[in-house]
Amino acid sequence: GRIILGKSLKTDMMTALAGIERLKEFCHSLDVAIHLRDIVSDKSGLTRICQMAMYDACLLTNPRSVNSEEMLEICEAAW
Repeated sequence: GRIILGKSLKTDMMTALAGIERLKEFCHSLDVAIHLRDIVSDKSGLTRICQMAMYDACLLTNPRSVNSEEMLEICEAAW
């Protein structure tokens, strides 16, 4: 939140939440989806998406190793 706000608020939590709100406003201004469910309407498709993502070249530079089950957990939380 501090980076997007350009300052810190009274607490780390307040700073984080304000940063999230600012990002939401920015995404809305660009008409960009905020939630994964706005892009993937059927949650059952997440498993296949995560399996396909395992072959994405971006994983080579990811700082942490991940498997499709872990990706699915993240996607379900984002959905």
